[in-house]
Amino acid sequence: MFPNPHIKDLLFPTTGTLLITGATGNVASNIIIEALSLGLSVIGTVRKTSSIPILASLFNNPAYSSVVIADISSPGVFDDVVKGVDAILLTATPTYGPVDPEDLVPQSVAYVTGVARSALAAKRVKRIVYTGTIPVVFSPGKAYKQDRTTWGKAGEL
Repeated sequence: MFPNPHIKDLLFPTTGTLLITGATGNVASNIIIEALSLGLSVIGTVRKTSSIPILASLFNNPAYSSVVIADISSPGVFDDVVKGVDAILLTATPTYGPVDPEDLVPQSVAYVTGVARSALAAKRVKRIVYTGTIPVVFSPGKAYKQDRTTWGKAGEL
């Protein structure tokens, strides 16, 4: 149960396990902290094994675990990990940095449809939410620096 009785109409189940892709990202890491504080178990995906101890230290919670998925747009890569989850939040993007939409779109479609197929086969997942982060702020051919001061401006999106 939630520690705050006023929180009841959330997007995700109030108990169970949440899979969050892109756990090393700014958006995902903040969502993971919130989910853990609400009592959910969280599995975060990372691309490199070296990220696992960093996130374990950051979240410092036995309800958090990481799984390595190096290429999130690869078919079937989510089949095993979704078997134990109740909801999925997709915050990762298949590419790093500014890319041409001709490259990004097919990879993103493969990623999202791959997760959806894995979730359907698992028959346990109740909800999938897909967010946009990196592709929203980049423009092909323009230099971009990402840090705490960089956010997309409404008129530029």
